[in-house]
Amino acid sequence: MTVLFTILIAGGFVIGPVALVWSWVRLLRNRTAISKFPVISFLSLLCATASALLAIGSAVYAHHIGGFGFSDPRLMNIYRDGLYLSLGAILFSLLGVFRRSSIRWLPIGAGIGSLFFWICLASAE
Repeated sequence: MTVLFTILIAGGFVIGPVALVWSWVRLLRNRTAISKFPVISFLSLLCATASALLAIGSAVYAHHIGGFGFSDPRLMNIYRDGLYLSLGAILFSLLGVFRRSSIRWLPIGAGIGSLFFWICLASAE
């Protein structure tokens, strides 16, 4: 069981953010790819980024209100939305793999990492 949690934590807190930042850097450095990148891979990257922004925004919000209570409905909605964004990122990235682009493999890691992140947070509840 500890091996599973180690994999979830490593994927959610290390591999996912690294893949997300690396894919944005790779996309922005390759200027020719910006006009020709497949839209599906970009949608995957946007979903993973929205999931990360939801995590950051919810942490700031929780700090501002003094924390969430146990099984707070707002927190459960945040977990649900983060899970859906992560699953959308994984789905779009699997569909976008079939088109050649500079970022076609990285959004898979970002989506799976964000899914692991939300699973870790929900299991800590």
